[in-house]
Amino acid sequence: MVPEKNRKVLVSSDSGLKLFLYASIVVFLGIHGLSFSQVPKNLWGLRNPGKEQLRFCSACQKTLANMPPDVHYGTFIQDGKMYFTIDNPEWFFKIFSGKWDGFAFDIIRRDQYECGRKVELANSWAYRGTLLKPMYRKNMEGRMFETDQGYLVVEYADLPPGFDENSIECNLLILKNKYLCHYANFYDLRGQKWQLLKMPLLMDSITDLQHRQRELLFKKDWKFIIPFEKNKIEYAAEDVKPLYDSLLHNDFSIKSIRILAFSSVEGPLENNIRLQESRAQSIVQALQSFQVGDSIPSHIEASENWVEFFDDIDTGPYSAWKSLSKEEIKKRLEDRKTSYDLEKYLKNHRKAILQLELQKKVSLNDTNPLHIKKAFQRDLDSNRISQALKLQYEIFENIEAGRLKDSIWSLIDIPEKPSLAALLLNREVFSYNRHTKEARQAEQSMVALQKLMPSNTQLQFNLAVIRVQLLYEGDTTVDADALGKQIAWLQGKVPNNRYLRLMINYSIMQCERFQKQRNYSAKDKAIQYIYKTCPSLVLSDEDALSLSKFYVAYSKYDWAEAMLLPFAKRIDALEDLIFFYINLTIVKPRVTSTNIYRTIMLNAINRNRSRFCKLFDPFGKGGISFQLLESEYLRKTYCENCLK
Repeated sequence: MVPEKNRKVLVSSDSGLKLFLYASIVVFLGIHGLSFSQVPKNLWGLRNPGKEQLRFCSACQKTLANMPPDVHYGTFIQDGKMYFTIDNPEWFFKIFSGKWDGFAFDIIRRDQYECGRKVELANSWAYRGTLLKPMYRKNMEGRMFETDQGYLVVEYADLPPGFDENSIECNLLILKNKYLCHYANFYDLRGQKWQLLKMPLLMDSITDLQHRQRELLFKKDWKFIIPFEKNKIEYAAEDVKPLYDSLLHNDFSIKSIRILAFSSVEGPLENNIRLQESRAQSIVQALQSFQVGDSIPSHIEASENWVEFFDDIDTGPYSAWKSLSKEEIKKRLEDRKTSYDLEKYLKNHRKAILQLELQKKVSLNDTNPLHIKKAFQRDLDSNRISQALKLQYEIFENIEAGRLKDSIWSLIDIPEKPSLAALLLNREVFSYNRHTKEARQAEQSMVALQKLMPSNTQLQFNLAVIRVQLLYEGDTTVDADALGKQIAWLQGKVPNNRYLRLMINYSIMQCERFQKQRNYSAKDKAIQYIYKTCPSLVLSDEDALSLSKFYVAYSKYDWAEAMLLPFAKRIDALEDLIFFYINLTIVKPRVTSTNIYRTIMLNAINRNRSRFCKLFDPFGKGGISFQLLESEYLRKTYCENCLK
């Protein structure tokens, strides 16, 4: 594997000309293996600096070391032609400054890494697969062009006959005065747009509604764990009645069910999966028996619980098992005494994690829109604002439940009066959170409401949230500095967790702004604020994933990794989060060599085996890189799980 200290990580471009993550390999690795006849004995005239690297390569290596992490370069193949590309032309001319400075491609084939045999690499100090003829600066002038995105691209050569561009990768040799001074292979981490932390708008309320949540979140996601008894297959209604009673007590019904069903690891895989699917389905049927009406949509994922198994044997007499294959472990568990000894762990591994999407039960009996309009109007005419607010909430709940349409608000007229401002604000909040009103429309409506409630905290908070969203959407009319003052005014006036989440989102957008202005010190200060503030918040999987993508966008890879690790270790972690963590770390031996990493990879395999296996497809073709299989550790995991 590539020495980690010589790695740099880049994010690929969203454009058609793809830039790839790359890892710089120190040359002169003493590679041994196959010898490829396509390469002449004189290696196209390349020079080996040998022990004189400091003399011949110091200038090149210093240039690469000083290159900012935001400068990305790489190789790609398109329509049978091979290209070198860099997103900062200034650095291209710094790297290749002399007429005999240049580069060459080393073509690596997928079949050099087949399971069941040793990795086959060329027996050369300079290359690993098939070395193509170098191109020097003096020959590049007529083959360079710049894209609309500002990338400099060099057309290198046609792909030689006999190579399939869907099963090869191109490593890069950087040459200084014909001396090989740098060798790089590339890892593809597709650039993924980060998102802002979720920020629901706040509703206004009055004293007798304070017991209600002040944010509109009628949908709830609850999580329950149901242990599986060893010899029990079917679950009846009485087994899940306590769970359903807790839902009834809180006025919720089940909208959908997702079950992660886990078996312990002993026994045949196929039998374990069938057993867990059967158990999970019986739980769904038991819950359905309590809920009269439409059937509850359900999704079941069944797998063996290797994650918690490896966690539990991490220390103690069975810790050496962590280096065994799954089949070897299953074989040892066939021994009755061993199985009995480990049952203290295995019994906790058999379980179902229920993730329920819940719907607030509605209390409005009459859903005739005309009757609702009359009742609402009576409350307004009698100045019963408290009753009108209660009815408004019930209307919201019925719309969420599908018993009423959003269009009911076209029937109900709420006069623009200060005494009714809370009703007007709540209607705007509901429309925005329901995605029936765009951010710009919502902002204009709430600005108009300021005349009725100029110092209302909920209104000012909502305006700030919407304006940050407008910045995210690229709206140039928002005054970022004025927005900062507006947010500062909210400190101490809204719950601190709300304020901090809003400040993080604002700081994220400030980073974008400062980056465009090339005000790098201000950008770094904003990033530092985000990094220091995040530990004060309770973050969801979605929050952690979004923040890690943001850190990656600003080359804070260690921060992104640290952000995701506590989440990635959980057996029920978000699938996208697990795979993003693996993408970030799989090229780092210091991470992949840890005990926890195998459990995280097995968690990924359990959740989506096909997605895991595709990580080892060629870079640029949906994978990170098949050259990762040079690691015996990763190769063993891949061959054990992806060739079945």
